[in-house]
This record gives sequence, structure tokens and C-alpha cells, in this order.
Amino acid sequence: MADYIPAPDAEFDSWQANWVTYAAADSVPLGLNPLVDIPAIRAAQTAWDTHYDGHLTAQAAAQAARAAKDAERATYVALLRSFSQQIQMRSDTTDEQRGGMGITIPDTEPTPVPAPTTAPVLNIVASERLRHVVEASKTAPEGGGPGKPPGVRGVQLWRKIGDPAPARESDLQFAAEFTRTRMTLDYQMTQGGQTVYYQARWVSARGDTGPWGELVSATVVK
Repeated sequence: MADYIPAPDAEFDSWQANWVTYAAADSVPLGLNPLVDIPAIRAAQTAWDTHYDGHLTAQAAAQAARAAKDAERATYVALLRSFSQQIQMRSDTTDEQRGGMGITIPDTEPTPVPAPTTAPVLNIVASERLRHVVEASKTAPEGGGPGKPPGVRGVQLWRKIGDPAPARESDLQFAAEFTRTRMTLDYQMTQGGQTVYYQARWVSARGDTGPWGELVSATVVK
């Protein structure tokens, strides 16, 4: 069963004020001694009121002090950043000095871009007459949707025109490398009616390739 006395101080303060007012007005019917019990209750109420008011005052003061502290920190940080930038721009400033002050030490050796670890998800978004429009998307863990993962410069698209489906990597022919993830491929009249199988992989900015994606296919519309 829930306690009838409210837990939050503000709600308790309203509850106790009503309780004391009612008890004082109906002390005899309630079996309370108006000369002994009610004065004792009011004394306890006075002590509560004093300490509760003191708590509210201190709380307001603490909030004001925190706001003043935050404002002063923002001003101080802006000043320190300004001087830090001034020190950073000096040609004579050494990394040892930067380390001693705890400011950024420039990275003069760029971090190598790793090879892609995921594969593009291919979709045939349009199959028009003698044309396929293929789109490469990121995987669901990467957020999905069209676009390239970080560090990727483009997508390599490979294909096999005509049945049967490719059984190994050597069955595929390189179509092109695209910097955009939506790719348009046109076909000849003699290729109409044939099935084209596509497979792709990401290429990093350094030219490293990632794993192969799933095979997809579509028929060339005559």
C-alpha cells in the first residue's frame, strides 16, 4: 500500500499544512488535547517551516552560484583557448611545450586509411530498355541507405552478362569504378533479353578493396 504521506518536500509541505489546520480545528472530535497535543504539533511544524525555508533559500543560492560559475568558466575557457591558439601558431613552439601545457600536439603523420571491412548492398533500382540503374548502399549497421562509408572513395562494379550465374570471381568482368553510388549501365541491342549478374566491393582512398557484396541480377529489357 502506498504511503499517504507525500515523499517530495513541496507536496509534503502542502499536505502537512492542511493536516495541522484540520487537526487544530477539530482537535476534540479527533481525540486530541487542544492544550497539549496541538501546541506540540505546531512546535514541530514551526521547526519544519524554518528548516524547509532555509533549505529553499540555500537551494536557490546554490543554483545562482552554479549559474555564475558556469558563466565565469565560459569566459575563462574562451580566454585560455585564445592564448592557446596564439601559442600554437608560433613557429618556435615545441611539442614539449605543448605537452607541458596540455594543449593539442599536431599529428604530423596522417593515420593510414584502412581497407573497407564491409561490402556494398546492391539494388537494381531501374531496369529500362537496354539500361540498368544500379545503386550501392551501406549495410544496416552502418546506417543503411545510399552513400559510402567513411574512408571509401568509390565502388568497384563487376558483372557477368548471360547465364549461367558466375560460380567464381574469375567469371566476373570489371565494369567500372564509380565515385557515386548510383550507377547507370547501357547495353547493346544484341544483349537484350540476357541476364546480367552484378557484384561489387568498396575501394578505399588508398585503393584498397573490401569484401565482395551479394550477387544481384536483372534482365536487359529489349
